[in-house]
Amino acid sequence: MRRARCLFAPGAIKHLGVALPSPLPFEGVAFEPRSNTRYHSNIDPAKLARAAQKELATSDEPVFLAFLLALGAGLRRMEIDRLEWPAFHWNNQVIKIRRTKYFEPKTETSIRDVLVDPEVMSVFRGYAARATSNFVIEGMTLSLKGATSNIYRAQAVFERLSAWLRRHGVRACKPLHELRKEFGSMVNRKHGLSAAKDLLGTPILGPRQGTTSTNHIRRLAAWARYSPRRVEAERSSSSTKPRRPLAAVPALRRPPAAH
Repeated sequence: MRRARCLFAPGAIKHLGVALPSPLPFEGVAFEPRSNTRYHSNIDPAKLARAAQKELATSDEPVFLAFLLALGAGLRRMEIDRLEWPAFHWNNQVIKIRRTKYFEPKTETSIRDVLVDPEVMSVFRGYAARATSNFVIEGMTLSLKGATSNIYRAQAVFERLSAWLRRHGVRACKPLHELRKEFGSMVNRKHGLSAAKDLLGTPILGPRQGTTSTNHIRRLAAWARYSPRRVEAERSSSSTKPRRPLAAVPALRRPPAAH
């Protein structure tokens, strides 16, 4: 209902060039206060990473890779789904999120370089050496129109990962997305809000804009207990960006090389 009322906001209707009825739809409609969106971590990332390596690394490699991309790099579901191996820049320990013929970023701020812990990057490199597809996660083949498609290639992989996470105590409605939020929380604690915002690819928007990206940053601000002035200072500062890879996921062993 909030989104419907926004369609009749002054900034939106001034461009219509047509007369609208008075009163406008939803005028005078009151809404309940927004619920508390503060993120409270219920995840032990070290324990979860060890369990994933023990149970998934060899038995279900696509699920293990999706797990690492969510918890170790904070990628969105669609970013994981469409990620290709050329996005990995091994020497710089970076995953580059860019437009491709199969992928359209959610927003302009989603185009970013994600620093990854060297140990985690070495795990990815081991899988890349024996990959049989250009996509990191196996799934159905996409046409060249796939960039604008909302269909997940690897839906079956995501379903297996969600089921595995629930068996290991992740009770969130969207278990895979919970890993991305946990990544943001860990980065925020270690490097601050600005670094978390950059690595998640989310903008700091006005306090009344209720987009998904805004909700991420609102949660990050809650974690850090930042005041609005502090958030604005972080937004304008570039000095807080991390200059070294992030140790977001505990050390993992490199998978054995293929013979």
